[in-house]
Amino acid sequence: MLLDVDVQVVAPLEALMRRRGERVESFRGLAIVDTGASMTSVHSSIIAGFDLIPMNKVFVDTLRGRSLIDTYAVRLAFPSLDGWEVERVEVLSGQHALSVIMGRDILRHCRLDWDGSAGQWSLDIPATNIRIESPPEW
Repeated sequence: MLLDVDVQVVAPLEALMRRRGERVESFRGLAIVDTGASMTSVHSSIIAGFDLIPMNKVFVDTLRGRSLIDTYAVRLAFPSLDGWEVERVEVLSGQHALSVIMGRDILRHCRLDWDGSAGQWSLDIPATNIRIESPPEW
């Protein structure tokens, strides 16, 4: 399941940048839902473009083994989910084909239904009454 996503700096940093007269950028891309990922990951080129300072380090198990990886605070907005935002999410910086891999840290706010035999899915965010479903041609 692919979703449009806007990756942005967190609101306090955005406010500081605006007060300083600095340009505030966001990046529009695609996010894939990955129920196997415990943490959300944003492509390293996006993180580098924001020039963010790491906030933490976490151990992550990957196909290449265990690594100590920096984490960053970002804001994620999902236009296809009526603009639903996750204001401050701690994300990994990774090298992958899409802009964002949406992990269980964000999915814990959602309800994901997958009917493999029918080839249908739906994603609900109960706190907001937002629901999207797979397109009919899916």
